[in-house]
Amino acid sequence: MFTVNGQTNGFTAYDHVRTIEKQLETQIDTVVYDTSEVSEEVLTYHRDKKEEPVEIDVDEMKKAGYDVLSRDLLDRKVYTKSGADALKRSKIRCAPDKVLATINEILKIEESAE
Repeated sequence: MFTVNGQTNGFTAYDHVRTIEKQLETQIDTVVYDTSEVSEEVLTYHRDKKEEPVEIDVDEMKKAGYDVLSRDLLDRKVYTKSGADALKRSKIRCAPDKVLATINEILKIEESAE
């Protein structure tokens, strides 16, 4: 949902997908992107770290042949990192139940296409 400073600055959603395919050495057929609105608190937190929302370039992904689905996947809770946690963390997370529902939807679509 946000770029990572020093790693994915300027990346679009399509850039992320192509990078994942290259690393996995496989082709992805379905891309799901999150349509959730994030709070001003979350935007400020990420912008202070020189991270920006990822541009969702749906037309580019569709031109490249991906099935593209938009879903609201965000957990509405804003997370705070534990002081003992040394890793960089986002203030947002996907809601597991929403992700699971989306995966089940994709699997049903693929089953009905067979």
